Amino acid sequence: MKISFLTPTYNHEKYIGKCIESVLTQTYLDVEQVIIDDGSTDRTGEIARDYIQRSNKIKYFHQNNKGIHRLNETYNFGLSKCTGEIIAILEGDDWAFPDRAKLQATEFLDPNVIVSWGISGRYDDSGEFLGISPDNPEDFIEISAQNFARMMLIQCYTSANTVAIRKSVLDEIGGFQKGEYYVDYPTWLALIPYGKFQFMNTIISGWGFHGDNNSIIMGPKARPDYDAIKAYKQWPEEWRTVMSYSELRILLLLFRIKGKLIRIRNECPNLKTLSGVISDQITRKSRFHLFERENKNTFFKDRKGLEIGGPSGIFYPFSIIPIYGWAKIIDNCNYSENTLWSEYRGGQNFEYTKGKKGEQYICEASELPILDKSYDFVLNSHVIEHLTNPIKALNEWKRVTIDNGVILTICPHKEGTHDHLRPTTELNHLIRDFQEEIQEDDLSHLEEIIELHDLSRDPSVTSYQNFVHRSRNNIKNRSLHHHTFITESVIKLFDYMDLEILYVNTYRPWHIILLGKVTRNNSAVHGKNKKYLNPNAEWRKKSCFNLDRR
Repeated sequence: MKISFLTPTYNHEKYIGKCIESVLTQTYLDVEQVIIDDGSTDRTGEIARDYIQRSNKIKYFHQNNKGIHRLNETYNFGLSKCTGEIIAILEGDDWAFPDRAKLQATEFLDPNVIVSWGISGRYDDSGEFLGISPDNPEDFIEISAQNFARMMLIQCYTSANTVAIRKSVLDEIGGFQKGEYYVDYPTWLALIPYGKFQFMNTIISGWGFHGDNNSIIMGPKARPDYDAIKAYKQWPEEWRTVMSYSELRILLLLFRIKGKLIRIRNECPNLKTLSGVISDQITRKSRFHLFERENKNTFFKDRKGLEIGGPSGIFYPFSIIPIYGWAKIIDNCNYSENTLWSEYRGGQNFEYTKGKKGEQYICEASELPILDKSYDFVLNSHVIEHLTNPIKALNEWKRVTIDNGVILTICPHKEGTHDHLRPTTELNHLIRDFQEEIQEDDLSHLEEIIELHDLSRDPSVTSYQNFVHRSRNNIKNRSLHHHTFITESVIKLFDYMDLEILYVNTYRPWHIILLGKVTRNNSAVHGKNKKYLNPNAEWRKKSCFNLDRR
């Protein structure tokens, strides 16, 4: 079964090389890439033609610019040049993960499958991971065809750069469809009555999210509701039973209104697009409403806090846990004035949100120059995995927190990160590190990290050699994840620290979120925490991660 990667491109000189390399390094060998250059005026064509000399898997065609409104013509021209039975979409500023073709070829062994699709990781030009699409992948695991059709009529959930289509069926509908602005959404809608859309719950492609991206440029102008209504009217009668026409119109109208209600981009410097703001608000009000209702006024509102390793996007106003907006004042601790993430100056220089500044401490997270019981709460987001001695740090954070104050820890679940191949760090290991007084210059996990770190999930790494060099110099950059966690292991750590667990949640793509109340040598908390360690605990059923539900 041959897979043809179809790659329309326009002025992608910064990205096309990575796109082509991702096809040439596929673990499935029976592939080709058909590149259609829509009249690029930069070096896109020169770069692509250079690859033709290196591999017969690459085909390149240049055409006069047709533009976004005739994108279906570009796609169909490319389709006519493809020789594979499967057409995999991969635009010139995106890239495929190494196993994408192999995974999708397996899906098409089922003759009922006409479309295979999966999760796309979103990245900006600096390689920063922005999230996943769809952001609710658990909704598409074993979804019925009728429910999938209903969801797709309201919103396009399938990222084009993950989609692979059986060519015979694509030919049957007349190729790629012309939409109001896009080609992908109307094509998926046209295909729905013809067979099964098989979802893979794994990241298989990277989506370049930048200022020249058509999804960003056209997003505010596009009217996908036109495409949905047109497709609905053309569906066979048995497929139109998924919802009535009047219900469809009402839902599409509500969806448009929702998008126009939120205009807060300038208040959220950590969020790149309005869609990110909207997504966070929906998540906050649906998934995190209990956290806000039960903890905001009791522990955070008008209180004084300390953050370790801030500022953190997840705490900004209008983010999902907007503590920066609730608190009276927040100070911060960073290990150096210059880190991989930002630059800091000691003193009253921690501006964690517009108009709010706290004290910036330059010190180790486990050696705070702060008096006992100085803060109502301590925050840390994606910090403890970088620490060689998390128990030592947590003892210090408890020391500076008032009695019955709280520690909010957010850390990465290994399943969602480049650590997914590594063993989970056991509590006994952390206790041993504490007893042996392990310091931050420790590299005892280095060989394991180098061997099992999944470079395909780490866009910050430019090469294996760069990764090894950076890792060996960890005392300066602190990039290593010394420890890996699943949700249960963080719960056990909190329980060991005599923290009364108040809240447990998970959030894609990789967040574990725990809130614990500070107690002093209070063994009674272990009885209260027991419900979270139960094999049938409620958080397990609701977790985003498979490892938690086992």
